[in-house]
Amino acid sequence: MAEEKIIGLAELRRAANRIDREMNKALTRVLKAEVAAPVVTMARIMAPSGPSHGKVRAGALRRSIKASVRGGRVSVVSSPALNPSPGEPRGYARVIEYGHGGVRAFLRPAVRRFRDSGELERAADHVLDWIEREWPR
Repeated sequence: MAEEKIIGLAELRRAANRIDREMNKALTRVLKAEVAAPVVTMARIMAPSGPSHGKVRAGALRRSIKASVRGGRVSVVSSPALNPSPGEPRGYARVIEYGHGGVRAFLRPAVRRFRDSGELERAADHVLDWIEREWPR
């Protein structure tokens, strides 16, 4: 899992939930679409594949990458775990990400690239514009 904590997001989501549960659900959908979806796309592109990366099941790995919004964090996760085993219950993507000293990391670098490029701020601006338009007055 790779995540970015957005300061004030947990408080905003709690306030939205107090006002209207449906508004909070809509806010979660917008956060996933505006903030997490571009990172998911980037992580899918960065995910290892091909013969130079051993027996990586690229299609299954890329399809497993999803967005998650919980509290004040927007996360990119590999879910559900692909064929977890008793020896590796965390699943396939986590093994690929961390199993070789980070050599094949793709989740955290995608989040880092999104944040450092300024895209996170632009996505946050889109979310704030949506709140301004849609929030009950």
